[in-house]
Amino acid sequence: MRKAFVSAACAAVAAAVLLLPGVAGGGTTALAANGSQTSVQLAPGAQWSNNGFQVIVEVTYQCDGGFGGLNVNVAQSTAMGPTEGFGGTQVVCDGKPQKAAVSVSPQPIPQTWCNETGCWTVWVPGPPFRLGNAQATVTLWGPPSGSAPQMASDTRAIKIR
Repeated sequence: MRKAFVSAACAAVAAAVLLLPGVAGGGTTALAANGSQTSVQLAPGAQWSNNGFQVIVEVTYQCDGGFGGLNVNVAQSTAMGPTEGFGGTQVVCDGKPQKAAVSVSPQPIPQTWCNETGCWTVWVPGPPFRLGNAQATVTLWGPPSGSAPQMASDTRAIKIR
């Protein structure tokens, strides 16, 4: 019993040390074994583009050791129903805070048509994003630091303008 309690306590302390709330009001900051810092934060606003078939989300990030990736998900409830989209980009991890703009497009949906010769399915764009409130999540994947990849994430409400 004591051994399980000590193990659970050690795991809780390790989690608190390795994944800390980000500075400046959001995001997370992860500390690697070698002392390097990995952090990511979404901007509070996103740019509406291409009649809602594209949203540009600005992200501030920091990682080191080479190249990493940003994955962004945006979800929005509209009068036409829910809209969700994904986007990503490769980033340079040089230890300095940097900004990246990530393009997010609505997730395609399948549509099936049938006639006397048969049926076929095509993927069409999902419902477009609308101006207004949405929920966004960004995950930063940095190059490995020791035996584990650098990782940080941020989830927040954003305003599509």
